[in-house]
Amino acid sequence: QTQATAAKIRPAPEPTGIDPEISPAEISPAERDMPTEPPLAENPASEKAEQHAPSFASLRDIALYFEEQGAQILAARIKRHLRPVSIGAQKLEVVVIGDNAEDLPQQVAKSLSEASGSAWLVSVKESGGGKTIAEEDKERDGAEKDAAVSLPLVASVLEVFEGAEVTAITEIEPALPAIETNDEHEDAVEHLQEQQDAGIPPKFSSQ
Repeated sequence: QTQATAAKIRPAPEPTGIDPEISPAEISPAERDMPTEPPLAENPASEKAEQHAPSFASLRDIALYFEEQGAQILAARIKRHLRPVSIGAQKLEVVVIGDNAEDLPQQVAKSLSEASGSAWLVSVKESGGGKTIAEEDKERDGAEKDAAVSLPLVASVLEVFEGAEVTAITEIEPALPAIETNDEHEDAVEHLQEQQDAGIPPKFSSQ
């Protein structure tokens, strides 16, 4: 008599994410319940700082920014001692002129880095560059004064007052346009004026 044998087939276990070589007894409950680490979130403060970081297209923009921030001495030194060569993303090339200005490029680089939140590089060239901001302002003021002196009214005043000179040019805001009046209002004013000239007192009616 032949004895029949039956093979028992065990189904493959479902994946559990646990190393099969490690038995369940070797995994502590704390490790089993440990949550997975979430992805690092971006720092909203740094994003906000980048969005509000100042941008500069010229050396004059840099000087104006420090003036607005109350750094008047630094802005004045930039205007007087630096000739711009080139400006780019967090990079400035200048020529330094004048006395006691050797430390100015380092000071500008430090101040720009603190203001923008990004490291700035300020390099010094031996020659070249444009005019300083102070030189540009002086030339512009001279041209404006020459144009003012050529005006007939100003020329006549300077001729009358010996030794007088133009010391500053001030821009004046344009005058407001004249208010247009309607015809009925003008007629009423003219009628009242005629009555007053004739000695007739004006009459007012109330409702």
